[in-house]
Amino acid sequence: MNIDQINIFEDLSLIIVDIGTDLDTVWEKGKAKVLTDLINHNKDIILNLESCEYIDSSGIGLLLKMHRTLKKQNRTFFLYNINSKIKRIFQLISLDTYFDIIDTKKVTPPDLDCD
Repeated sequence: MNIDQINIFEDLSLIIVDIGTDLDTVWEKGKAKVLTDLINHNKDIILNLESCEYIDSSGIGLLLKMHRTLKKQNRTFFLYNINSKIKRIFQLISLDTYFDIIDTKKVTPPDLDCD
């Protein structure tokens, strides 16, 4: 599925979401519902931030909300392909220990059978 710079790949137990842009107030107002609706799919979620070069407080708030909601449902929310600038922000505010961050040098997400 492709929704304005968001690509969603889904299999039986996992959803991978490629965010095609920055996570900021402008993005959040238009597309946050797409991400929060994915929580209802009853699957773990990997958020690929490869194209995200900037994140503001609204983007961080959205990530925190998704993480908290999935954790309450005993599911996992992973962040993948975080660039060094965003990773540094996460380290400064201790979010690097809060989120499950996949190290892109060690792991690649599974190939999905998508139609």
